[in-house]
Amino acid sequence: MALGPISVPAEVEKALELAHQRQIQAETAAGALTRLQQAIGSFSQRDMRHLAELERLRILDGKDTKPLFIYDA
Repeated sequence: MALGPISVPAEVEKALELAHQRQIQAETAAGALTRLQQAIGSFSQRDMRHLAELERLRILDGKDTKPLFIYDA
């Protein structure tokens, strides 16, 4: 006795495909976060201070503020 292929409804097949794609995306994101944690773990305290200062400047640069110019008359 031989069995043929198993047929599943199209919506079930689509749901399985979407679940598989989400699993792959989650595994990819988890791997990227692990590599990022390893990279950050190798930074010195000095490196971290520099990164914090760069982030502070990036945030300040992104704000919609007008520069203040002070002239000595």
